[in-house]
Amino acid sequence: MTRRRVSYLPASLSPGGTGRQMLSLAERLPCDRFYVEFVVLSGSGVYDERARAAGLRIRTVGQAPAPNGRLPPRLWRRASKALR
Repeated sequence: MTRRRVSYLPASLSPGGTGRQMLSLAERLPCDRFYVEFVVLSGSGVYDERARAAGLRIRTVGQAPAPNGRLPPRLWRRASKALR
């Protein structure tokens, strides 16, 4: 049987967001049936090492935006990352 590919697209793997929930689910999926990867939009997060320890792949598309950046440029960068 071939493994099913599952890709999650969180902003980052950090506490308090959907990334943590996705990571908890991915850790429980059987490795012989699923190939799980995270396509992270905003750079590295707190749970990156935990994901790698579970054998999950992490691809980083971009870096975190500047904390004082304006909203329209941040939205444009987020959309272009998602398209990549």
